[in-house]
Amino acid sequence: MKNFICSLVVGLALAIPSFAQQTPGSLQVGLVAGPSLSYFRGNQYVHGTYMGWENDIRSTFGLSARYQRQGFYLKTNLFYEDKGVKTDIYYTDSNGNIFDDYTAKTHFRFITLPVLVGVHIKESGFFVNAGPYAGFLLKQNYSDNTPDSPIRDNSDNSRDYKRLDLGISGGIGYSKPISSALTLSAEARHNLGLRNISTGPNSRRTGSTSLLLGLHYSLTGN
Repeated sequence: MKNFICSLVVGLALAIPSFAQQTPGSLQVGLVAGPSLSYFRGNQYVHGTYMGWENDIRSTFGLSARYQRQGFYLKTNLFYEDKGVKTDIYYTDSNGNIFDDYTAKTHFRFITLPVLVGVHIKESGFFVNAGPYAGFLLKQNYSDNTPDSPIRDNSDNSRDYKRLDLGISGGIGYSKPISSALTLSAEARHNLGLRNISTGPNSRRTGSTSLLLGLHYSLTGN
């Protein structure tokens, strides 16, 4: 996280001379999706000392909108995110020999809305942005990869967690126009949850790092 913040600061410093090079008033909308490395912070249940919970690869997808101002831009997304962790569980006989195993996963399904301020780094195509986000928990459940498991996606444990998640997001990316109206983008974005979403005695805070690939259409400023 410290390295990521340092990269954002360097990017902002490099971008300062380029503020006037962007066209004010341009508006882009688009589709964004990509994989995310999800993790949790807060207690022994999510730090790996209990049941061996580990970070897991999940998905993020949704909509994007960006409005260029004089010297900076405003960007927001409306994301559907699956956050959570996983653990491998083994069954052994009396001699310690493994005779069965399965992988269990937690799923926290969020609708997330970040509001970011960003700048472009000269005319390189690179950009940096950062800002707060709010997430609304739609559902929390568990799943595993056994065929006859009682732990299925139709379970719902949302009552054990607060619906609202709050945090900060920061990203570094690259965008390239492919026509007068269309732009492709790729962004590495880190999300750090600041609110304890657990309603119980054990705290739990979300976190994820996403690789977001986007296709954007320019409505104005062509």
